[in-house]
Amino acid sequence: MDIEKVTHSKRVRFNTTLNQWILIKLKVLAAAQQKNVNDLIEELALEYIKKSFDIN
Repeated sequence: MDIEKVTHSKRVRFNTTLNQWILIKLKVLAAAQQKNVNDLIEELALEYIKKSFDIN
């Protein structure tokens, strides 16, 4: 098998696992705060934008 294909498949598998892990952590955090996952993501995104652009 081509080395490039092996590297690509490992990268795809890692990214998929990472995305699943992040989603699980978000679901647990949302459940702990008794919120919807989408609402939690929105709050985190707005907080990140404020910090990134130094908005008060």
